[in-house]
Amino acid sequence: MKISFILPGIGISGGARVVFEYANNLKSRGHEVSVIYPIFGSLYMIKWYNLKKIIRTFLFGLNRLRKNNKVKWFNLEAKLVKVPIISNLFIEDSDIIVATRWDTAYDVYELRKTKGEKFYLIQGYEIWDGSKYMVDN
Repeated sequence: MKISFILPGIGISGGARVVFEYANNLKSRGHEVSVIYPIFGSLYMIKWYNLKKIIRTFLFGLNRLRKNNKVKWFNLEAKLVKVPIISNLFIEDSDIIVATRWDTAYDVYELRKTKGEKFYLIQGYEIWDGSKYMVDN
């Protein structure tokens, strides 16, 4: 099977490590596995009038653009893919696509069916990183 995980980023975190472990395990079982993350993160967490946060997100994305596409803190054997944003234009077709955080679940929901059967790997109740309303939805 072709399996894609959508991560918000590849920085050091327990959530990313769990996804990397799953990706490596599935790859070792013969699946074609990709871990995909965007240069420019989801805008679901930003209010349109919060110019400061929009600029900060843009600058963070520019910094991410310059960095190597490699996880230095984990031996990831699955394919790592850096895309500008999570959209149909940049995500390859697969059999399964897995959102890994509440905002990536919104992004995955918007993708065409050819991008894979959609799943959401919930690793916690992430209201610390988004409004309760958005997370609950």
